[in-house]
Amino acid sequence: MALAVGAGLFVACRPGSQSSEVDSCAGRPDTPDAVPGAGITALLLDRSASVRGNGGPSYAAMPELDAATRAAVLRGDTITISGFDGSATTMAWATVATPRLANPDQRTSAQVASLRCARQLLADAAAAPARAAGSDILGALAAAAHQSATASGSRHVVVVSDGLVNSGCADLLESPIAGDVQKIVTDCRTARQLPDLTGAQVTMFGIGHPADDQPSPATAQLDWLTALWRGLCGAATANPTSCDIHSEATAAAGGSVTTGPAAQTPGMPDAAVTFPAIAERRDSGTIIVTLPDRMLFDTDSTELLATAQAALTDVERRVRGASGTVTEVDGHTDSRGTDDHNDLLSLGRAQRVADALRADGLTVGKAVGLGKSRPSPACGPEHRTNDSADPAAMSCNRRVEIVIALGQTRG
Repeated sequence: MALAVGAGLFVACRPGSQSSEVDSCAGRPDTPDAVPGAGITALLLDRSASVRGNGGPSYAAMPELDAATRAAVLRGDTITISGFDGSATTMAWATVATPRLANPDQRTSAQVASLRCARQLLADAAAAPARAAGSDILGALAAAAHQSATASGSRHVVVVSDGLVNSGCADLLESPIAGDVQKIVTDCRTARQLPDLTGAQVTMFGIGHPADDQPSPATAQLDWLTALWRGLCGAATANPTSCDIHSEATAAAGGSVTTGPAAQTPGMPDAAVTFPAIAERRDSGTIIVTLPDRMLFDTDSTELLATAQAALTDVERRVRGASGTVTEVDGHTDSRGTDDHNDLLSLGRAQRVADALRADGLTVGKAVGLGKSRPSPACGPEHRTNDSADPAAMSCNRRVEIVIALGQTRG
């Protein structure tokens, strides 16, 4: 059924509009009545810092989101809308309910009015500033699960987000990128941070596509991020086939997230999720190759990830290409934990990497565990001026450095 433009009857509850001179939701009751037998569709818009930078996606203008909203209206669902950031406690829901009318013309008019109102509420949610730092996507999903729990019909949850969660059990500042997805899912289940979306259909758009001025994943990392959300969603719904995870760039990417007066409201500062990459620097006849710990190990582990071999193969290529030899492998941690724990952890990691390089046919000198004694100047302070931790700086310091002496290839 196509929706024609026209006036109609509907019920909507919403905060004050900021995005349009014409209030498409004006004159409606503050508490919309649930329609008997109706399903509930929850629409969630990420408003965290990673999508609010220059060239951020214009979520309210996304054709995919508009299509999902239109489908909800045609199903006769009650639509509930909220932006989200680093805390579910900051979420404010606005609701549109469409009465089921027998008269076809009145029914179409009501649907058109509901669609107009929902579009305005989505624009308002997209324009609202973040009120808490971070991106708590699982918390937002849990809030949507609670919001839709009373549905007598179907339950749909639509999330528009880059998927770069930086809080809770799936914190990508802590979890190894390309690490074991099932371990993260298990950790979230153990921590009781998986929302109960049993029976719901969940769709996610925009995964892996932050604003243009934010770090972006490489192809393999994007595939892993998609698999992560497919795994988390499948566990939350108890049915992986109920999850539709989209990592392709949206048609609205590269625009402005916000419009109207709220567009100039600054968001909350946030710790950017970075994607680990091998770094190299030269110093007095040596090459020092830095491997971020998230490429190699799970949190607090000395066992190499299955995906670590790609990084180690890259190191071997650099050694042979420089006609060099590995004279030292140094492990480093961040400043958390005791000296004894960090020294043992960093030594164990250095030894695992040295053993793996030897297994690849390289001659390797000593493995050294330096713990937290040598933070990298490139990482910056691990604590801000207000003494709060800087997760990005801590992540930067957790690394293994491989020292290669030039012109001394052996093995």
